[in-house]
Amino acid sequence: MTQPTRPSDTIITPMGRVAAPWLAWPELLAVFDALAAAGHEARVVGGALRDTLRAHRLGQPPPHDPDIDVATTAQPSVVDAAAIAAGLETRPTGISHGTVTILSGRQTFETTTLRSDLNTDGRMAEVVFTQDWLGDAQRRDFTVNAIYSDRHGEVYDPVGGLSDLQNGVIRFIGEPRDRIREDYLRTLRMFRLSAAMPEFVRDPSANLAVTAEHNGLKRLSGERIRKEMFSLMCGPGACDAFDAMRCAGVLTKLLPFAPQPQRLRRTVQIEHDLRRPPDPVLRLVAACIADPSDASRLASRLKLSRLERRAALDLAHVVCDRTLRAHIQLAPRDVLYDLSPDQRERAVILLHADDGAPPDSPKWQDIHRFARNWRPPEFPIAARDLIRLGAEPGPTLGNLVRDIQTLWRKSDFSLQRDQLLELAAQQINRSNDS
Repeated sequence: MTQPTRPSDTIITPMGRVAAPWLAWPELLAVFDALAAAGHEARVVGGALRDTLRAHRLGQPPPHDPDIDVATTAQPSVVDAAAIAAGLETRPTGISHGTVTILSGRQTFETTTLRSDLNTDGRMAEVVFTQDWLGDAQRRDFTVNAIYSDRHGEVYDPVGGLSDLQNGVIRFIGEPRDRIREDYLRTLRMFRLSAAMPEFVRDPSANLAVTAEHNGLKRLSGERIRKEMFSLMCGPGACDAFDAMRCAGVLTKLLPFAPQPQRLRRTVQIEHDLRRPPDPVLRLVAACIADPSDASRLASRLKLSRLERRAALDLAHVVCDRTLRAHIQLAPRDVLYDLSPDQRERAVILLHADDGAPPDSPKWQDIHRFARNWRPPEFPIAARDLIRLGAEPGPTLGNLVRDIQTLWRKSDFSLQRDQLLELAAQQINRSNDS
């Protein structure tokens, strides 16, 4: 790496010093102290500061427990040594790109050396470490993400992020197409930021750039897309961001499924009315699934975990079976029997959204309450009971168990054990007679 260059700042503080409760955290102060003891400067940068300034603009409380990123003039080896000397722990989470995670108390701080890009390939960058704050800012994605604060709350704004924050604009730093070609993930970050800050507008040049450069999205890994889409789907402006991605031609490059924007909107509204936290898997199924096979493709594209994949497959089966919408109103127990408690609630939300009924529909409110509170009865007979009646072990026995269970479910679980055994005995006798 090259030798440190001369520090450079453009300092403006139109808001005065930022009032951020987290600036007084002992854990963060310990990080500042450790780096200062090694002769280096550190500043908070990124989402925690952006969201605190945004909350101030909106007259809202600042974020309670934000993830705090720290930028510093110290190179990674110095950061590591300084933290250890101060009694803190470290993790080498991204040494080649200048990031050391410092563990201070119960908090973690991603601490990254100031850097500039030498070469980029659309996803990864070859970087050079520096002490130039302006150069570090100019390599970042959006102006509102390139605002810095020192330990005293003094705000540093090298690229005009404060003005865009005040005016509610999401703007790339420099030429948008250049920023996107450096890292195609920035397209997704723009929409994710738009979902997180729905009152902001995207700069027109940014919208044009993501449309012009959307072919580069094919280079992104499923894991990266999953992370961004999960965050986007949890944002308060998720529906509008999803629509914007669709209109820009971005969605078809990421998730080549038939989009279901209205079902997504109804799902989000029902979730909100039920006071459920945002559920990214549920929302993605609502937004993308038109055919059961879509669930497997979605799971493969986003590299979903085993549990997420199972959930998506179950929910796709529910939302793609048009008969279930009417059946759940007549026999909700039968529809929900095979699902876990949380999946029952998710399934009803999807069926409700697909039905198009208002979120406050009394009929659907009753079904939601039922799904939340119902606990399925235990099937009152087992295979061994049927063997005692004369059934032979093997595949035929398994089919018989399923047949009897189907009769039990169709009776709305009203048939008792002795009645089920009698029905089983009749089937066994018929089978033996034939």
